[in-house]
Amino acid sequence: MEIRTQHIVNREKKEITMMLYGMIGKDFDGDYFAKELEYADRIYDQVTIRINSDGGLVTQGLSIISQLVQMKAYTIAQIDGVAASMSAVIPCACDEVRMNDYARIMIHSPYMVDDNMKAVKMSAKDKKTAESVKGILVDLLSKRGKSKEEISKLLNDETWYTADEALAAGLIHSIIATDRPELKAVSSAQLVACIQKEVDTLHTHPIIKMKQICAKLGLPENSDESVILAKMQERETAAAAQGTKLVDRYLELGRKSGAVTDDNAEKMRRLAGADFELFVDLLKLDTVVTPIVEKDRISNHIVDALGKKADEKNEKDFDWFQKNNPQALAAMEIAEPERFKKLFEAYNAQFI
Repeated sequence: MEIRTQHIVNREKKEITMMLYGMIGKDFDGDYFAKELEYADRIYDQVTIRINSDGGLVTQGLSIISQLVQMKAYTIAQIDGVAASMSAVIPCACDEVRMNDYARIMIHSPYMVDDNMKAVKMSAKDKKTAESVKGILVDLLSKRGKSKEEISKLLNDETWYTADEALAAGLIHSIIATDRPELKAVSSAQLVACIQKEVDTLHTHPIIKMKQICAKLGLPENSDESVILAKMQERETAAAAQGTKLVDRYLELGRKSGAVTDDNAEKMRRLAGADFELFVDLLKLDTVVTPIVEKDRISNHIVDALGKKADEKNEKDFDWFQKNNPQALAAMEIAEPERFKKLFEAYNAQFI
């Protein structure tokens, strides 16, 4: 499934952060967002929803809430700017609610709106529907500690909360300290616009443009998230395999120097994964590599072995040395550490 909303993935911890920014039903489809949540619940252990919204259609908001209350993943609502009207109720369906210290929450009773999100006069039937929806909202909000009577009154009064007030009222679990005191003084409308602008700027940065990620991975620009993750996993597996081969070759040299034995081979392998530099130091390669280098020099092959042909443009890369002359690679690390580092970093860059 394609996740249309802006999102950030942490693959190591199986977490995803999704952005609920803008008016529900106008800037994004709340019903589709609920489907995205259902899809994310099958893949991730933790789902964070960042909120900066004036609210929107109650029916679409309820679609999001109904999905949240049945999710197996641990859900976190993070209020970045404003959570007003319907978007203030959505956090109540999450396992944990956080709020920036300058952010605000506003709750009120539901009412009918037109296609332009403007309130319209309700018929008797509409009022009955609104009261039914209000009952649902009261039930959700009362789970944060207040009685249903108190919540009903707060909804009727259209109540605004600062972060401190929301914490005291039990609407949130914690406040996120920021260094943005200037945002505490702006209006709610200005706050929504300010936070939205910052996130829009972030998501147009070339580092996280999906099309550029696809190009970097050699994939079609319309590849979905599952294809991208599979390709990244493939590259990581390949990099790990190459790393294992390199360690195997160093262990072989270590056996020649006497630093590696059958008794300590596995410990040395684990050390290579934790501190590769110390691992190489303990191999005592100077007793093994020097004779190899001298032999190559005598046979007039040292220039080719180290990749230093007259034409520097033809210099061999790290992968070539791993496959064809690991001894020369080991010698380079000792004799030319800067060159070794440059080749190694260039090799690793293709897997990032």
